[in-house]
Amino acid sequence: MKLWEEGIISGEMHFGIGEEGIMAGIVDHLIDGDALALDHRGTSPMIMRGVGPVSLLEELLGRPD
Repeated sequence: MKLWEEGIISGEMHFGIGEEGIMAGIVDHLIDGDALALDHRGTSPMIMRGVGPVSLLEELLGRPD
């Protein structure tokens, strides 16, 4: 959140603060092969599904790696 507030991450950010319980309940009911279509507030479900936080940060910073 600090990087976004400092303008290092551009665009809109929807952190989903306070929505984690809802996301946890949804992700808990997914089975192998299920997909998620995430628009915004997708950080917590992506981490719950195994995407590493470093990869997410690199994406938000526009890094090619």
